[in-house]
Amino acid sequence: MKTILDKINRVSEFQDKKVELTKHEVELTLADDIKMITQKGEFAFEDLNDSLTKYIAIKKQFDEIFKKSNDSYDKVKRFIELAQKWDAQATPIYTNVLKSSKELGIPKEQITGVAALEKMLGNIGKLRGDSQRILAEH
Repeated sequence: MKTILDKINRVSEFQDKKVELTKHEVELTLADDIKMITQKGEFAFEDLNDSLTKYIAIKKQFDEIFKKSNDSYDKVKRFIELAQKWDAQATPIYTNVLKSSKELGIPKEQITGVAALEKMLGNIGKLRGDSQRILAEH
């Protein structure tokens, strides 16, 4: 009977050791899983953090450029308005010069400053038109 009990105890001890070994294997598997998923998390965190940091830097630059663009746009609009006011003052003067030169029979080229005024009317008119087309794309 003692030998049977000894055999049962040995089997029981063997099963206890087997359970303990299985428990250690499970703990090792869980430890490996934890290590692997933590490493993946670190890579994901680093990638996300790097991408976000770069995006924020680029967005900041973009915002600064966008603000400068809007400021320049507003400035160009103001100068277009000033050019239109100048044109509204200069055109009647030029028309009067043409009318007077025709009535007096004097070539307009002989009137001092007419060439410069004609050039300025053309330059401002062209630049104002170009500016308005460019601003329309804004």
